[in-house]
Order: sequence, then structure tokens, then C-alpha cells
Amino acid sequence: MTDSLAPRRFALAILDHVLNRHQTLDGAVDQALKTWPMIGLDRSFARVIATKALRNLGFIDHVLADFLTQGVPDKCRYADLVLRGGLAQILFMDVPDHAAVDSSVRLIAGAKHRADRGMKPVVNAVLRRAVRERDSLLAQLDANPGLALPRWLADRWQKAYGAETLSDMARVIIADPPLDLSLRDPHEQEALAKALKGVCLPTGSVRLTKLSDVTALEGFDEGRLWVQDAAASLPARLLPEGDAIDFCAAPGGKSLQLAAQGRHVIALDRSARRLARLRENLIRTGLDAEIVVSDALNWTPKQAPKRVLLDAPCSATGTLRRHPDTGWLKSPVDVEKLADLQSKLLDHVAGIMADDGVMVYCVCSLEPEEGEDQVRAFLQRRPDFERMAITPDELPGLDMALNKDGDVRTLPSHWADQGGLDGFFIARFRKIA
Repeated sequence: MTDSLAPRRFALAILDHVLNRHQTLDGAVDQALKTWPMIGLDRSFARVIATKALRNLGFIDHVLADFLTQGVPDKCRYADLVLRGGLAQILFMDVPDHAAVDSSVRLIAGAKHRADRGMKPVVNAVLRRAVRERDSLLAQLDANPGLALPRWLADRWQKAYGAETLSDMARVIIADPPLDLSLRDPHEQEALAKALKGVCLPTGSVRLTKLSDVTALEGFDEGRLWVQDAAASLPARLLPEGDAIDFCAAPGGKSLQLAAQGRHVIALDRSARRLARLRENLIRTGLDAEIVVSDALNWTPKQAPKRVLLDAPCSATGTLRRHPDTGWLKSPVDVEKLADLQSKLLDHVAGIMADDGVMVYCVCSLEPEEGEDQVRAFLQRRPDFERMAITPDELPGLDMALNKDGDVRTLPSHWADQGGLDGFFIARFRKIA
């Protein structure tokens, strides 16, 4: 007998693994599959529920706090998941109201623990009220989209960028993101964009607003493209011509770009598992790179490098629009720890570089500690390095992302009318001879 609630059980299992067991969204899906084998449309539907819930979790919890003055009892963790999943369907998905309410009530009625089962009338009442008040609730979110974000991030971003920019960024982050593609041959941009019904971005990427199976796209099997956010494609464009080392290279999009430019590339990362994806893409695209599995802090090349791309490990808060679990898995403590690691990596790379060598430093983070503050401190520690300002002609269409120092700070709200960008920080340095 088919379990009609199975896709929703699967969605709640994903949420449980992310929110209660601190696993990434992709890792949570893999774990949930062990209990709830799911394929096809059912699996896709479940993932959409979980993704919508995570993307809007701040607002969902805001609604629950308003509806339930005493909140959900701590011992009713399953009821909490049911409510979040139900509200995600009612407020953010094209699911019939009766189906969202009825399935949630049936899920809680069949809960394992008595305390959760006792929440059945509460679940029913909360979700029915959400149906009645949906328009006013969504109007509230529209007026203050920052409510959807993790509170710690919203507070930090308001302080760093101001209330208006926070709202502009939040509107993009809670919307479904487009799919960006980098190309092996930049001259194919217009042809591939036309074939894939996408648009050409000024920086060379092709953007698809209608998502589909990437492996089924024209040009994928031939290795003509790979998935890479347009913001993530910028750092490799800013490194002078010649052989290069890509530190912390996995999953490898920037290494592919450098190789496609005709360079000899050393792609270094401590994770052999994550580098496996780069190996696969190198084979598929017909490109070549020398792969090294090593901790960047303990690795020194045979010759002092002249060109280095340091894509440092970071909090990844700039990728929240694509990875809605990030804000719920990270904290200010992580930002502090990662900023310390970035400082060590910068100093190590600076110490092994050749005179007149150029380093491009980047992070997919919106936190100043990992970007502007990091660079300011590096230049104070290392008077043998100077900033090489990035110019508007190097990044067409992104004048707004260049700061007064010549560094790049992309925000999710940049190109908002085209779907936005990941948040990135990029700086470029030259070692003084």
C-alpha cells in the first residue's frame, strides 16, 4: 500500500537533519533517503518543501511566535517540524490549502511520541489560521523581507550595509535563484544562450531562469559548460595571464576557468572527496589541471609562484540564496574562527610567492571580517604587498560592486532584476620586489 504522506515525511526528515542534527541540506537529503527511499517527483516535491521552509524559516518562526504566545513545547520537536513544513506549503508553495492542512494533521496524529500527538488541535488551528490570514502575512513579509533571514545575519547585515540594502538583499535571497553557467569557450556565449533559452550576462556567464536537469542541457555532455554562479566566476578573470595555483580549489569551478584560459594550473585542496568532482569535470570538459591533495597551510611549491588564486574557506553567507541551510548552520563564532584561518592562509601564501607575483583573494561571504577587515589587516601586516585595484573595465556591468579601494563586493541585490548574485568579496595584491 502506497504511503501518501511519504513525500512529506521525507521533507520533515530533511528538516530534522538540518535543524536538529546540524547537517547540510545535501547531506540531510542523503541521510533521509536511508529511511525514506524517494525518487522522481515525490523526491523533488519533498526537497522543495524543505528548501522553502529553510529559505523562509525566519518568517515562519516569526508567524509561529505570533500565533503561539508560549511557543511549541521543547519536547514536541516533531510538531515543530510539522508546523514549519505546513506553513511553508501554505505561504510559499502552490499546494492546495486543504492538502497542506490535512496532511499536516495526519502527520502529527501518527507521531511516535504522545506529546507530539497531543499537538494535533494546535497544528490544525495554526495552519487554518494561516490560510485565513495568508494575504496579510505575506504583506508583512513584503514590507520587511529581512524577517525571513536568520536573526544573527539580519542584524549583522543591517549594521554593515544599512536597513535598505538589507531589505533589497533579503528580497533576492528568499526568491528562487536562477542557474548560471560558465563556458569552456567564451565565444559560444550567444549561441549557447540562444540554444538554452537563457540570457547573456556582461561578465560572460549564461543565466537560465527556468531550472532544469543540468546534465540534460545541450553542451553538457560535450563539456562546453559547468554550473557556477556569476559572482563566483569573477576572481579567475582578475588573475594576470600565465601559470597559476588555485589554493583551496574544490569543487573546482575556478580551476576549470583558469584551465580554459590555456594556463597550466595546479589545483590544491585538502579534500580528496571534493576534488573528485573537479577530476570528473576535467575529463568531461577535456581540460587539464594538476591536482594536489594537501592542506594549503602545509604545502609549498617547488618554485615560488607568480600567480595565485586564494579562494579561502569562509562562512559562505554570500551563498544563502542557493544554500538556504547556511544561515541556520553557521554562527558568529564560525565567522571568527574562519577569519583567523583566512589570516593564516594569506600569510602563508604571501610568504611563498615570488617577487612581483599577483594574488587574488576571495571569499563567498558577506561578513566584513572575512573581506574588507581581512584585507586591511593583511596589508598592515605585510608591507611587502600592495593592492592592485580592480577596474570597471575588468568587470563590465558591475561598477556598483567596486569599492573606493578597488576591491569587489558583490551583493545579492546586484542585478536584482535579473535574479541577483551571490555575495562575494575579491581583492588583488602584488608582492613588491
